[in-house]
Amino acid sequence: MGKVSKNDYSQVMVIVDRFSKLLNLIPLPPHAPTELVIREFQQKYILQFRTPKTLVSDRDPRFISTEWKDFTSHLGIRLCMTSGRHPEANGVAEEINQTVFQLLRALIIPDQETWDEELYSVRGLYNNSIHSTIGMAPNRLHLGWQIRNPLSYLFPEQPAGLTPGRPGFRAKYDRLLKVAIAAMTKRQHAMIHHANKGRRPSDIQVGSYVWVKMSKFSEEEEVSRKLLPLYYGPWEVMDVIGEDHFGSSYVVDVPAHLLTYPVFHASKPYLHRDAKTFDYREDMMPRAIKGGHEIDKIKQHVGKGCNRQY
Repeated sequence: MGKVSKNDYSQVMVIVDRFSKLLNLIPLPPHAPTELVIREFQQKYILQFRTPKTLVSDRDPRFISTEWKDFTSHLGIRLCMTSGRHPEANGVAEEINQTVFQLLRALIIPDQETWDEELYSVRGLYNNSIHSTIGMAPNRLHLGWQIRNPLSYLFPEQPAGLTPGRPGFRAKYDRLLKVAIAAMTKRQHAMIHHANKGRRPSDIQVGSYVWVKMSKFSEEEEVSRKLLPLYYGPWEVMDVIGEDHFGSSYVVDVPAHLLTYPVFHASKPYLHRDAKTFDYREDMMPRAIKGGHEIDKIKQHVGKGCNRQY
């Protein structure tokens, strides 16, 4: 969150149901260990909403740790990790993150030390508002009936809705599911049509050489990104993940000293083309330094920043 609250919280675990869009927010202290994340997930999610079948998350060190994998495997949860530095793969959570920030800006006081106390209000406002994807409030789809809110007295009194256990509730809930599925299908087709307008099949194959955007790598200490090249490489493509020609991911032979996940989405690498293809273009391969030697591999380094020695 960028700010430590007065209750010593600095980050939030955002959990959203893929179907009903029901939101749950769990505050965590700085540098929360994996054991604490597991305990909070058990007490504040699993005990209330039961064990999920699948979990989609980024590659946070806690989510790729042995403790987290053993915990999910014991409960029968299938883990799905997004590719490195590609948050678009978990777009539902990323969009909710933006919504949470917008609501918090309107609720927190100027000193920003009580943002963790407003998470309950943010969750209530989100879950009780009509979602554009499902066409209803997440709470209504999750519970099966429309809950009352402080503004209910402004509307004419309506008969009590059906609740679980009463005759006719199952048929009513089935109709509710059909409405939600129809709204989600319509929204999904619109998003796919919009996303595919400018997309072209990728020419990258196994054995091709690609350049990767510099923004996908961790910054070196005391080195300005503005002075670095736009792309790194070229490196060989070792494998293709996925069968979609528009959205495959590629395993790139990235040097180990760059400390990054070697799988990149199709939108990240740029195909290397030989200079012979264009008579007027210089070779894209970097030239050797005069009076120096090309480095094949760095085995060890000592020091940091400008004092680093190899």
